[in-house]
Amino acid sequence: MAGGVGIYINNSLSYQLRNDKPTTFGKSESLWVEVCICNKKCVIVVIHRHPNNDIQSFTHNLSETLHYLSNSKLPFLICGDININLLQQDIVLSVSNYVNTYNSYNCLELITKPTMITTTSRTLIDHIYTNLPARKLTPGILINDLSDHLPVFLSIKSKTSITL
Repeated sequence: MAGGVGIYINNSLSYQLRNDKPTTFGKSESLWVEVCICNKKCVIVVIHRHPNNDIQSFTHNLSETLHYLSNSKLPFLICGDININLLQQDIVLSVSNYVNTYNSYNCLELITKPTMITTTSRTLIDHIYTNLPARKLTPGILINDLSDHLPVFLSIKSKTSITL
């Protein structure tokens, strides 16, 4: 397998790895972390979905994950290199089903512009979804040539702004 996941957590934040995840994502890697931000817990799930992983199976596993997270009553972020092109949600049924799964849990997609740009294509395959209030969030895409993907980030407004 190629790929992998990682997360940078500022050393001023307390966190713990979550090993109680309810499902695996097939041919994908995931990392679950519970971070304490301004004395409030937030679950962050980072995923790398391999392009050859069936989207329908992935979406089914995602639905189980969202159900689990919703029942936990904690705010959450699900992000990563998902390799599902959100720019196709109006023309590809499996992509539409993926987006509707998040919508059914009142999640907001924070990245809305292409994250992989070549001379012949533009795709939005790096996602950040959350149930956090939008007014506290500043997402973005960094323009650089470190990778074939453009890095995405999220800053969460609190008493002191935090970037994840």
